[in-house]
Amino acid sequence: ALQMALKNLRKNSLISSDPVRDQLAAVSVGRVDGEIRLDLNCEEDNRADVDVNFALTEDGKIAEIQASGEEALFDSDEYEKFYRLACQGVGKLIELQKNLLVNCCD
Repeated sequence: ALQMALKNLRKNSLISSDPVRDQLAAVSVGRVDGEIRLDLNCEEDNRADVDVNFALTEDGKIAEIQASGEEALFDSDEYEKFYRLACQGVGKLIELQKNLLVNCCD
């Protein structure tokens, strides 16, 4: 909806360029039953020992990270695994977002 509105503003010369600088997506990553998983569903989230939410931009900048050792602690090596998996998930979401935007707004 935002991209459609911005396209309309540009078309009507109310703005000269797209103010959106980067794409953003968010995913959850957690450790459930000893396994690191991407995009936890509600049941998995309730059972997760560790739950980390990442909001990342297309170029890898961090908008937000929220991590919680719900039932267990985690170390920096495991955190790095969470982060790498989150980057993969965010990359896929951003690719989907961009494809949808091309089809609706260009």
